[in-house]
Amino acid sequence: MTKFVPNKEHSRTALIFYFHLKKTVAESYRLLEEAYDEHAPSQKTCERWFHQHFKIGDFDVADTEKIRRREIVTNTKTTRKAIER
Repeated sequence: MTKFVPNKEHSRTALIFYFHLKKTVAESYRLLEEAYDEHAPSQKTCERWFHQHFKIGDFDVADTEKIRRREIVTNTKTTRKAIER
């Protein structure tokens, strides 16, 4: 077994491969989990990439500014809740 740990872009590129092979989300997730074990993306993440990106022709695997902004907003809300307690 190699010590390779996939980053998000590696996993997303593999998902594109499975998408073009007409694999289902469940099959794709199972294959990634088999290959990457605990480093595989969640099934929910696989579903999101299939349905919100690939099915509309968006095959850019890099994080977009929109994704980064969503993470910032989520982190800000979490921080606010922690401060209010």
